[in-house]
Amino acid sequence: MIGTWLRVALVVVGSALASVAVHAETVVLRGGSVYASPDAAALPDAVVVMTDGVISAVGKSGDVTLPSDARVIDCTGKTIVAGFWNSHVHFTQSSWRNAGAAPAAALTQHMQEMLTRWGFTTVWDLGSDPRNTLPLRRRIAAGEVAGPNILLAGNIFPKGPCICRPKYSFRKPRRRRSRRSGRATGSRWARTASSCSPARSWATSRS
Repeated sequence: MIGTWLRVALVVVGSALASVAVHAETVVLRGGSVYASPDAAALPDAVVVMTDGVISAVGKSGDVTLPSDARVIDCTGKTIVAGFWNSHVHFTQSSWRNAGAAPAAALTQHMQEMLTRWGFTTVWDLGSDPRNTLPLRRRIAAGEVAGPNILLAGNIFPKGPCICRPKYSFRKPRRRRSRRSGRATGSRWARTASSCSPARSWATSRS
């Protein structure tokens, strides 16, 4: 069960957990009902222990040893689930400009207002200035800014209007140029666009 929770933040329905800094301290959520995975039954009166931002223990109250220096949050009557994914975000607002040098506290506040207060712990950036997004992602990974895991997608491929064709073929050199361009800006994923319904859309990518 614990493995399901590793590297995942928590959402406590009806509480202000998003405002709690979990780095460099131990936080205990006690008394809530925990869903460890979508297909698992709820674990009532549970305890979740997070150490340095990583979940180290999940279990029934009384079965888990609580660290003496832990900050305990009473979650009685609350529901605890794994963090949500947001598959379409943009860091294009003025608050994200100069993210490499902007005050960490201000960036954390913006992140809470936009994402973490709603329980999002992993997000897909589908089009922002990498000069802001990449430093922001690095500062989150370093623990300077409290925020979600950020995945980057490259520019829309292929370029042009979102039209629907029975089949669209890409020459290898074009694919490779797009891939190299994406990697140069920190992207590891392709972004496609089409007006086709999902049932009619298909794509094949080969090296």
